[in-house]
Amino acid sequence: MTVIPNTTSTQTLSICDGATHTLPDGATATASGVYTSHIANAAGCDSTITTNLTVIPNTTSTQTLSICDGATHTYLMATATVTGLHKSYCNAAGCDSTITTNLTVIPNTTSTQTVSICDGATHTYLMAQQQRNWCLQVISPMQQDVIQRSQRT
Repeated sequence: MTVIPNTTSTQTLSICDGATHTLPDGATATASGVYTSHIANAAGCDSTITTNLTVIPNTTSTQTLSICDGATHTYLMATATVTGLHKSYCNAAGCDSTITTNLTVIPNTTSTQTVSICDGATHTYLMAQQQRNWCLQVISPMQQDVIQRSQRT
């Protein structure tokens, strides 16, 4: 007489919150835990399968960002260029995730400065880029020329 042994095995699985996993015996599970299923193996003997199931939670987060007018904010596979709420969905585990981005677009600014100086005097002006509210202000070549001419007169 030949005695055919029963078999045992273990499987470790993860599912996203809200998903359902069908166990080897046909039962379903939706919560993290250790589940034991008893089914017949290939030889018709008892087989015990232990399933270690982990449910990965969905995530939610909010971020507040500012960009300069003309700039682009890239998140996941999308881009945003306008003020408003932008949402994206997906976390590192591939489960549902809601990331809300409060995006503010800061307008660029320009300004003009009129300078008068006395004959023979000098005037120093900033010809570099100035940063204000994270956006750049640039003195254009035309503004530089006006400043230089006003210095000569």
